[in-house]
Amino acid sequence: MNVIDKTLGRLFEEWGPFLLPVLLGSITGILFFSHHSLPDRLEYQIESSINIFSILVGFLGASLTIILAMENRPIIDHLKRARKYERFLKYIFESCVFAFLVLLISFVLNGLVVDKESTIWKFAITGWYIFIMVSIFLCIRVTWLLFRILSANSSID
Repeated sequence: MNVIDKTLGRLFEEWGPFLLPVLLGSITGILFFSHHSLPDRLEYQIESSINIFSILVGFLGASLTIILAMENRPIIDHLKRARKYERFLKYIFESCVFAFLVLLISFVLNGLVVDKESTIWKFAITGWYIFIMVSIFLCIRVTWLLFRILSANSSID
């Protein structure tokens, strides 16, 4: 039974959520912001990210609770024997850390006045967007794996 690993492999599973957003976000940010100013509604994006990532942190905490509640289930025993349980917990931890980082950066940005024409601010906001994308990809990875584990658990019982 192959619950966590998929056809794209462990390398993509581990590094894809980091590399894809950094690559795409950097290229897009450099190409777009070199010719345009920052969005006019940036304040709303910052406030929305605070709301969204507060919810995501709660979801990740609930996910961890679900997994820990399944501690004595056969699927968890299988994951532990295959040495994949620790990796899944690491994925949840990475998701939590990045979601908290996005929240922290968003709180800081919420209290600052952003010069939408400044090159430094364009790089800072591009970095913030990249952190958002990384965090979203990490949350998608955890959610996808959680559903696979829950699905495998129902088929084993």
